[in-house]
Amino acid sequence: MEDNPSPFIVREVPWNPYEYCGRMIVRDGHLVIFIDGTGRFEVPVTEVQYVLMGLGPVQVKGLHGPAGKMSLSETGKGIWIQVQGTEYVTPAERVRKVISGGHRKAAVFVWRMF
Repeated sequence: MEDNPSPFIVREVPWNPYEYCGRMIVRDGHLVIFIDGTGRFEVPVTEVQYVLMGLGPVQVKGLHGPAGKMSLSETGKGIWIQVQGTEYVTPAERVRKVISGGHRKAAVFVWRMF
């Protein structure tokens, strides 16, 4: 038996390109997206429903006008949010539950693929 000086078990975890970076909630008819260290962005709920139906991308608005776009992933399981040159993603099912009132908030993840 090998002599292990540490009582801890080392477990390697596969690299995950998704990193939690914010949340989204519904407020006054808008899906409000809070991204840590970047800012606050909004999309009207009616336009989010348009994206969820797969009818195309919509504009994401910041405090000073257009800031990016929101679109449905190819599989329909995620929503991509492109803001200021960075891509964020959130599960589409969770967004459906937030805009229907079933959940209060949804997580936003930054996509880090390098």
